[in-house]
Amino acid sequence: ALPISVGAQRPPADRRLTAFYEGARILFRVKVVAVGDQAGKIIAEADQIKPASPDDTRNRDPLLPVRTVGSMGDEVWRLNWSAGPVLELNAKEPGIKGLITADPRFKTLVLPQVLRSVLIRILMAQMDGDGETEEGRIATRWLEFADSLYPSAPPDANDRDDYATVETWADAVVAA
Repeated sequence: ALPISVGAQRPPADRRLTAFYEGARILFRVKVVAVGDQAGKIIAEADQIKPASPDDTRNRDPLLPVRTVGSMGDEVWRLNWSAGPVLELNAKEPGIKGLITADPRFKTLVLPQVLRSVLIRILMAQMDGDGETEEGRIATRWLEFADSLYPSAPPDANDRDDYATVETWADAVVAA
């Protein structure tokens, strides 16, 4: 057995993560290393750990995080896939974040296309095959949501090379 020790923990006074955009999916990696003769050897590791917010007692993870971004030019919205789908909204549009829930035009013009785009990407990229990875968990949640709207199974893995088949299914989910 390797000797395990926790050093003197001194958390910084200010632990806010200010280098991230509002709504960004922040995940941590924790590594436990040995001390003594095998100092530095990784003996345990955990990936994709989600931080808890003291302000949020609801213990929820949004299906589609939303953030405002200042460098979008004339685009009003876009999907960013750097860590799963994130809806980015143009920060130079006043009150744009409130439009998601308050403006029926935004809900009927933008959100159906967001849903369609996410479902098509998940299926075309075969992201739903592994529920063990963060990507697989995100895909599973989206497909469960799609099933709640349109309880018809997505195309089989063998049919996902055909964009038209995948698109037809995604369109049916959006229309439901």
